[in-house]
Amino acid sequence: MFSSAQINPGGAQCAQTLIEALQNFITPIVQVHSPPSVAGSNTKNYHDDGNNYSNLQHEAQQLISALSHFVTALARPAAHAPVQFQSQVISARKPPLLQLALDTMHYQVFNQMPIRLLGFKSNGSELKLMERSEIWQLISTAIERDFDEDKVKSDIRRFTADNFQGDSSKHKTAAGTPERLAIRAFLSPYGRYAVLSHTWLHDASGEVTYDKWKSGNFDMHSAGYKKLTNFCKIAATEYQVTLGWMDTICINKESSSELDESIRSMFRWYRFSHICVTFLAETTSLQNMRKDSWFTRGWTLQELLAPTTIKFYGSHWQQLVPGTGNDKINDSILDVIQTAAGITKKELDQQLWNIPISRRMQWAASREVTRAEDCAYSLMGIFGVSISIAYGEGAGQAFFRLAQAILSTNTLGLLDIMNWGYGFEFPKPSTIAHTSTLIPRSPKQYTWRTSTEVHWYRPTKPLILTHLGLHLPVLLMPGIPTDYQLPHTPNPVGNYYATATDIDLLYPNNITSRKNYAILERSIFDRTRSQSGQSHNVVTFGVMNFSETSSVIHLPAQSVCYAVPFQLVPPPAYGIIPEEITTNRIAIKRGIVFDLKQLGSGLLQIPISELRRHGITLRTLYL
Repeated sequence: MFSSAQINPGGAQCAQTLIEALQNFITPIVQVHSPPSVAGSNTKNYHDDGNNYSNLQHEAQQLISALSHFVTALARPAAHAPVQFQSQVISARKPPLLQLALDTMHYQVFNQMPIRLLGFKSNGSELKLMERSEIWQLISTAIERDFDEDKVKSDIRRFTADNFQGDSSKHKTAAGTPERLAIRAFLSPYGRYAVLSHTWLHDASGEVTYDKWKSGNFDMHSAGYKKLTNFCKIAATEYQVTLGWMDTICINKESSSELDESIRSMFRWYRFSHICVTFLAETTSLQNMRKDSWFTRGWTLQELLAPTTIKFYGSHWQQLVPGTGNDKINDSILDVIQTAAGITKKELDQQLWNIPISRRMQWAASREVTRAEDCAYSLMGIFGVSISIAYGEGAGQAFFRLAQAILSTNTLGLLDIMNWGYGFEFPKPSTIAHTSTLIPRSPKQYTWRTSTEVHWYRPTKPLILTHLGLHLPVLLMPGIPTDYQLPHTPNPVGNYYATATDIDLLYPNNITSRKNYAILERSIFDRTRSQSGQSHNVVTFGVMNFSETSSVIHLPAQSVCYAVPFQLVPPPAYGIIPEEITTNRIAIKRGIVFDLKQLGSGLLQIPISELRRHGITLRTLYL
């Protein structure tokens, strides 16, 4: 590391001279605003210092004037104490409610809004890329200009009367205190921004990217530039928004840290947008909207799910459903979304967290991405998790890390992540990028989830993925194939039995075989019968959706069990599962569910001490 003196022999002397000059310039200004006890009696008045700057150049005079104003502003609020500098904003004393408004908006700008936005006039013209600091300066200036303390106090009284009884300072709702409610109401018009959802041009070079914009190296007649200007015009003229975000131009993809933050934050940026303008470049009318490739891309799934308000535009920037209404609640649009994206009206109306994990994965199953890892990265926001961006790691590893992150959450129905099937593709060992047989290699395998509603208990112990697999308790229930053509009369070894029907087994070369299995059948455990050959036909079904206490197993209230089939090594003799076993997952087309039934009546609660009598084994395994 070189010092300035090493780089420039006269640097140290110049620096010392500069420091002394600044000290001589600043000290009188500070002193004139300081009380006598601080300034002392030997200081001279700044206004009488006799300095004459008239012989300086005009630019130099402007610099001196600006520096003087700056130092004065620092000195005035801190006349009784040393000047204190803050890392981002130097806070002047402001009325408490105004300060609360500024603090609230400051948090919003730096934590909920994009890194960079396009600013434009009320007609969408004069586009400018703005960094967060510029956005904050613009918005905070407007807030200070418009703040009406009397109006805010009136709102506080109204919120107190409507939502609180007695002293508002001692009560608060889920949304906060009356003061914060009133401040949010005042701030609602500030910080609004529009986002654009679109598909990139087939010739990506036609898009106006961040680096092209900064260098000015773009074609103002290109399709990309027209898309940019049309978006800004619509945001400004139809939604009265003068800030906009568009991924092509607002992300500096040359910065790995910025790209990482942008990908992790994108769902949130769409969620907090005032309006999501969705441009369907291949759509001319509502009738052919469902064929647009926008519905096939990986990133546009979150752009459909995250925003509160969406408006769809066709290839000529015409509204597909004219009017100011929200297309996300428009029946005509919702019908198209259900056909094209497979997402129902009811699902769009629900909180994402209430929709099963496997169902959300199924939405993404058939979508395409340019970079393989984006099949996982584009789903982070949909599952409320965040993972680092590592292009080059491969799609399988990226999806495995996504699954790890999901398993570390407190999501209800967490184990639904294992509700998937192989479809018609027999798994190839070389394509498996991780160690757990319960986690698929991509969202595509959730195409084959079971649509039967499954009740999942919340895990009582942490679920941790290790190099050995996922460590969790499993109820093992052996079953044997039955005649597929004839009805089966159950003959259980204990009080519980089930029949797993229409199980499509997969074999190499993608051959399938459909079978029914009688589970917990007496013949499996009958020691009077020869086990020759039968043990190799036994499939052990690992039931996952149950809960255990120290003494009791609680089975699903609706008796619907979700199970994963295994071939055990060594094969269990007479249904008795040895302590040391190896589990080989059997490839099946679709996730397996069956109704576990009980002889007689009663709750599906089994004392752990009685499991063996019913042919059931409880084990904690690495799967």
